[in-house]
Amino acid sequence: LLHRWAAHVKFRDPQTGAASEALLGRDKAHWSFFLDTGASVEYGARWRDNGNGTFSSEAVRRFYSPLDLYLMGLNSPEEVPPFFLIQPLASEYIPEDLPLKGVTVSGVRKNVTIQDIIANEGPRIPAKTSGQKEFRMAFIYLTGAGETATPEKLADINNVRRSFMERFSIMTGGRGLAQVYPEG
Repeated sequence: LLHRWAAHVKFRDPQTGAASEALLGRDKAHWSFFLDTGASVEYGARWRDNGNGTFSSEAVRRFYSPLDLYLMGLNSPEEVPPFFLIQPLASEYIPEDLPLKGVTVSGVRKNVTIQDIIANEGPRIPAKTSGQKEFRMAFIYLTGAGETATPEKLADINNVRRSFMERFSIMTGGRGLAQVYPEG
């Protein structure tokens, strides 16, 4: 769901003034392995700056980050704290790698703010104050020719549907509501 809004943005590099894709990783549709996202489901990690030129990944793929929530229209720019990008030094990892917990890399910290993104992309439209907060969607169960949907499979789909609604609310910090009902 987050792919509708996130992990496609560039930022204006304050040092060069140029647009940079350095936040992006896999398929230019996920966050870079080296981006401190606070463990976004869209990749990156919650990176700890060890203070000695190394960084350790402490958590991965847990929640929508404050940046994700801004791009979804659920956070204001003021609710996105500064974050950082690691510019790796001779790493076995690349920006396109899947997130890994417990990794330590050497690199240089590059601080990034939401204002750096806004400087390149413009402000989020619609903003948090008028953006959509409720999302209606459907799960569709397809069967092959001659197959029928069993009560067990339908119960499985309903469990996934209910779990998704709950998890979406948790991942957005209660700011978004997913309604996934089989009725019209």
